[in-house]
Amino acid sequence: MKIRQNFDNGYSEMNVQKVVGEVGEVICVTTNPIPVFGTENGKTDFSQVTAFKLWFGSKNLEEPLLVKFPPDVGFPGFGQKCKLKTLEACIVKDNCYFRAEDIILRDVVS
Repeated sequence: MKIRQNFDNGYSEMNVQKVVGEVGEVICVTTNPIPVFGTENGKTDFSQVTAFKLWFGSKNLEEPLLVKFPPDVGFPGFGQKCKLKTLEACIVKDNCYFRAEDIILRDVVS
């Protein structure tokens, strides 16, 4: 018997709840943001950065999350506590992609 989980199409906060549950406060585990480049005529345009990706971990998560942000977001330092504003997930086949609007910084982990 094949069981199919029902997920919302596209990005949604409901998908985050279904995949990882309550995320809460996270810790940045990225030293340098990963740029996401735009495309023009089907080719990568390295002069146009459309977004950045950062890795986050938490004691509530089994695995770290790779989250995409708009290019104008301020980035936390390595090990800094933060909260992700409007975290959403999109499920494509067996892969889960995350994005958030902004990062709300907390105090530095010592």
